[in-house]
Formats: sequence, structure tokens, C-alpha cells
Amino acid sequence: MIVTREFIMPDSHPVLLGHFPDDPIVPGVILMAWCEQLAADFAQTPVITHSWPRVKFFHPLKPGQTCRITIESDSGTQASFRVQTDSELVASGTFEWRAVSP
Repeated sequence: MIVTREFIMPDSHPVLLGHFPDDPIVPGVILMAWCEQLAADFAQTPVITHSWPRVKFFHPLKPGQTCRITIESDSGTQASFRVQTDSELVASGTFEWRAVSP
């Protein structure tokens, strides 16, 4: 199964205040949290990630820039992911999760 969603980090988001103030970028941990949200959509229940065995960041994502995140999974507990803009691969890798009670 494949799940895809677009995300935009608003220029005014508080996390950006300390993350390279003169040239802000979206923190990698935010990209990973968005992947976790997609895994919850895939599993149709809240999830918690417990392992990120492979994560590679290629290009920074700027506030206000649209990115498309795609996760692909056959198992339902692990997935590969890609974060892309229209022109660049921002990040990719794999992660594992487990469902948690709501």
C-alpha cells in the first residue's frame, strides 16, 4: 500500500525561530513526524515509531515550500518513505512503527 500527502510548514511556525534564524529550514524531526502521521493513516489507528534504521537528508526544505511525502509498506509495521518537492528529493529512508491504543 502507498499513502501520499502534501505538507507545508508555515513561515510563522514557532519551531522555525531557533532553527537557523537568518535562513530557516524545516527541521528533520518535523519531516519524520509527518511520516508518522501518514503511518497512522495507513494503519487507521494511532502509531508510535520505534526505529528509523535508515534516514538520509539530501536537500533542505524551506518554510512555505510544499513537499509531498509518500510512504510505502507491505507489512503494516515498517515502511519506506520519500519526501520530495517538485524539483528535489529532500529525504528518504525506512522506519518501523507499532499501533497504540487511542
